[in-house]
Amino acid sequence: MAGFGMLHPPPELTLPTGQRVGWREYGVPTGSPIFFNNGWPGCSLQAVYLHELAVRHGLRIVSPDRPGFGRSSSQSGRSLLDWPPLVAAIADRLGIDRFAILGVSGGGPYALATAWALGSRVQAVCLCCGAVPTHTPEARKGLLKAYRFMLGLNDMAPWSLPWLLRVAAMAARLPLPYPLLKLFFPLLLPKQDAAALCNRHIFDLFLPSYQGAMIAGGGALYQDGYPYTQPWPFPVEEIKAPIRMWHGTDDANFHIDQARLLAARLTNGTFNERNEGHYSLPFNCAEEMVKDLLVATGRGPLTCASMRTV
Repeated sequence: MAGFGMLHPPPELTLPTGQRVGWREYGVPTGSPIFFNNGWPGCSLQAVYLHELAVRHGLRIVSPDRPGFGRSSSQSGRSLLDWPPLVAAIADRLGIDRFAILGVSGGGPYALATAWALGSRVQAVCLCCGAVPTHTPEARKGLLKAYRFMLGLNDMAPWSLPWLLRVAAMAARLPLPYPLLKLFFPLLLPKQDAAALCNRHIFDLFLPSYQGAMIAGGGALYQDGYPYTQPWPFPVEEIKAPIRMWHGTDDANFHIDQARLLAARLTNGTFNERNEGHYSLPFNCAEEMVKDLLVATGRGPLTCASMRTV
């Protein structure tokens, strides 16, 4: 299942500023380029689930590690707009002029920031169960309870959240047998998500990304999540690249009503709903989303009948 970029140590580059950034690649090295932005908590390993799909469609998936994960050096106090220069540097190193972006969950805001900052270099963006703005009380109403708890803790005692994440990262490294975890999924997750993660193949694809993030530690988790606590430092209305939003009607992490509000702000976007949860959507609708993204870049046939323009 490993992508061609995983056959050797993942590549990295060092910028003139001293910042180091690494990435992994999947699909085919001569394929149409798509930059993948993983969710939180996660790392570049998350894109492995797209490898076989990318091979079938002749795609090159470039999956960078955000600062603090993998071979990417840490960058404290960063904002969403500190990310696009790293993406541009990788694209320059690989000789990629223009590319599409796929952002999953917490990778969504990073994808939008890149589209806003890099302008015409970004051909199109696909947001899969993308994170929504969370800096206002109104926006937080549709979030997962655990997210609301962490955001509230960060508001009241910012010093405590990095400590909590360090403890969580250490606890997450403890081995838990899959049969035991499988018993808890139906109790804790919506039906579609439980069914997805009870599929051992899907679970095994998802787990390395999660473990890679936890190995990086609580400091990296906090730094990567900090931009979510702040107002997005760019107006999404100004993004000119086509944006394809996909969201599950049973998404318990980011309620679909909040996703609809974000979609309504886009000037060149479409919004596609599926009867899926937060974790089932990326796997069950992967081929539809990739084809949709190719349509937006002018490289594929339109196959999504239920799409509506925002």
